Amino acid sequence: VTAGEPAARERLVILFTHDLHSYFLPRRVAAPEGPPIERGGYAKLLSLIRENRDGDRTLLVDAGDFSMGTLFHTTFMTEAAELRLMAAMGYDVMTFGNHDFDFHPDGLAKALRKARTTEKQLPVMVASNVVFSPDGKGDSNLKEAFREYPVVPYTVIERRGIRIGLFGI
Repeated sequence: VTAGEPAARERLVILFTHDLHSYFLPRRVAAPEGPPIERGGYAKLLSLIRENRDGDRTLLVDAGDFSMGTLFHTTFMTEAAELRLMAAMGYDVMTFGNHDFDFHPDGLAKALRKARTTEKQLPVMVASNVVFSPDGKGDSNLKEAFREYPVVPYTVIERRGIRIGLFGI
């Protein structure tokens, strides 16, 4: 590249999900005409991820509310199935939604610890606006789990020379 000449453009594929709400299995939804149709499910999601992933040009992110919504979420604290499956699916970065706190600070702390102790490679977890209680009552366990996972305010990922800053709010 000579002075004044633009750098070659790189293609970046961003695959984005949110509000998965523990829907590991597809669900039947009403169709405008005809019988109900099946939507969603992690197997279908993984197929779409694989179909659209473009090697190291891809960034796979989730904006939260990955838990709560089906009976599968009842294992959230003991198995962290949502986090573990999303790690296996190759998510790069995730954040929390309001429903990820439905089991209160201790519930989320247990899920983060379970994921950390059972998976070698976890998605980066970003959360920029979590405020812990100044007196520590009720929050100390979650604060420690954030440190252990670790949950960070932001991260910078590089793909093909493109630097992408991500934060969760």
